Amino acid sequence: MFDVESALRELVQTGGSDLHLRAYTEPRMRLNGELVPLAGAEALTPADTEGAVRHMLRDVTKLDEFANDHEVDFSYAITGVGRFRVNAFQQRGTVSLVARAIPFEIQSLDELKLPDVMREIADEERGIVLVTGTTGSGKSTTLASMIDHINRNYSKHVVTIEDPIEFLHKDHQALINQREVGMDTLSFKRALRRVLRQDPDVILIGEMRDEETVQTALSAAETGHLVFSTLHTVDATETINRIIDFFPPHMHQQARAMIAGTLKAIISQRLVKTVDGGRAATCEVLRMTGRVRDMVLDPEQTGKLGEVITEGGYYGMQTFDQALFNHVKAGRVSVDEAMKAATSPHDFKLLLAADGRRGTTMDDLGEAEVERGAYEDDRSRGGRHERDAGPAGAARARARTVRRTASRGAPGARDGAVVGSDPACSGSGARAGAAGPGAGSRARGSRRRCRRGAPSGRLHGASRNVAGAPGFAGRLSRTSRCHPALASLFSRRTVERLRSALPMRQCGGATTTDPPHALKGPVDGNADHAGAVQRDAGDRRLHPAELQVAEGAPRCGDDPGEGRIDGRLPGRRDVRARGLGRPWQDAEEGGDRRGHDPHEGDRHR
Repeated sequence: MFDVESALRELVQTGGSDLHLRAYTEPRMRLNGELVPLAGAEALTPADTEGAVRHMLRDVTKLDEFANDHEVDFSYAITGVGRFRVNAFQQRGTVSLVARAIPFEIQSLDELKLPDVMREIADEERGIVLVTGTTGSGKSTTLASMIDHINRNYSKHVVTIEDPIEFLHKDHQALINQREVGMDTLSFKRALRRVLRQDPDVILIGEMRDEETVQTALSAAETGHLVFSTLHTVDATETINRIIDFFPPHMHQQARAMIAGTLKAIISQRLVKTVDGGRAATCEVLRMTGRVRDMVLDPEQTGKLGEVITEGGYYGMQTFDQALFNHVKAGRVSVDEAMKAATSPHDFKLLLAADGRRGTTMDDLGEAEVERGAYEDDRSRGGRHERDAGPAGAARARARTVRRTASRGAPGARDGAVVGSDPACSGSGARAGAAGPGAGSRARGSRRRCRRGAPSGRLHGASRNVAGAPGFAGRLSRTSRCHPALASLFSRRTVERLRSALPMRQCGGATTTDPPHALKGPVDGNADHAGAVQRDAGDRRLHPAELQVAEGAPRCGDDPGEGRIDGRLPGRRDVRARGLGRPWQDAEEGGDRRGHDPHEGDRHR
């Protein structure tokens, strides 16, 4: 005769999770996710399996249920060994059974290596928390650990309704009542109808199986209770859809409203093999936020919950792949096993290559700024002198001097000259230097306006345009008329593209670039520009640079006082008022809505 208790003891001693008994085959147990035969066991007979069921099942009511329904769920305990959840059923006219081992000791959240957000979820005051996953994924173990956390930290009344009772809880700070379907109550429905009159703070429902159970659980969560339950689904999106499918079609929107108003979290689990031969729980976590609530209410957006989970790290959310990455990084799971269990192996491979990063964060920018500062300090302390040796190094040093001159003016401006600038711009600096120290602020203001270039030139606006476009070329030419060295602020590729596409001309002894429709000829008697304003063929709108020159705006080398309208330079409003053409869009002019006058822009700033 087969000794079922000895087999159960061996199951617990070896660390297995399930014992499988079937006629005409040897007993097997599930160890680390794989079925292995018991050592030295022989094939069972039909009498062996039927005798094992009658040895463990002594309840007459359960025996009658098995005789009528040919299947039954019950629990069995061996003193000093453990508890077992047993399912007996018939197959091909013989009896089979599966016994799940349930340890007496309940492991903590830390011992199970679950994420810290699980503790925050267990601390919720009200709402519904769902733990989902396939059979054997550790849902009951996770729920028992969360109930144990509440039991050890809060003085609350906990009522559990299970079929059958699995983990036994001892009272610590909380008071726990555990009810088993078939022994303590007839069904989940009847137990849930009465549970609200039992003054519970926390309700644990072993499984939501039908519409009435789901609706009662959601109603309990709406009345201020914290409800835990399970579903056999694989992720958060499927869980939402499964709950809605319990209801008839005309109640789907109402069901969505109930879920959106009561749901606190969905925890979806899988067990993955670890490098030491065990298994680790891998959890996808969804928490309720305003964005999640909107997606639950909108059927078209529910399928996008995965995107919210991916981006919800601030709230403790994580996808399966992100949880797998944490296990791999901690050394608990190998890369090969993680690739097998990943939801999207391709995306998981990219996640590994990016070291878990899915985008640039503010922390990344701060680290880059620190590294940049350290690099600049290293250059300034001596590395630059070594690189500047020889003719090539001297050329780099001259280029840096030109860039410094373009960005903030040369120190020689105090003595009346601006290095690398046009004479028209350096004149104001010379006059300020001659006027004495009191004129320093005027000189700095003049140099600042000179660095901006022509009145309509805005360096940051030009950088937004694609190199080679007329608007970009016009602005680059205007910014470089008074200060040709500003061109060094642009990338070499940009400058080369402009040089190859645009004609070059001489302006005050410096070479600058004009737009393709370069201006030729005198304007308002200006001797430096002979001829009239030329236009390209066709009905082309006038470029702002042409309009300003046509209105008398000063060019390189002109007297700064010429071309002004009522003491100021012509702006976009003047162009519009004189009917010279439709004004250009703000994006074309660099986004400056206050016109082309740099003085006017400074006043606003």
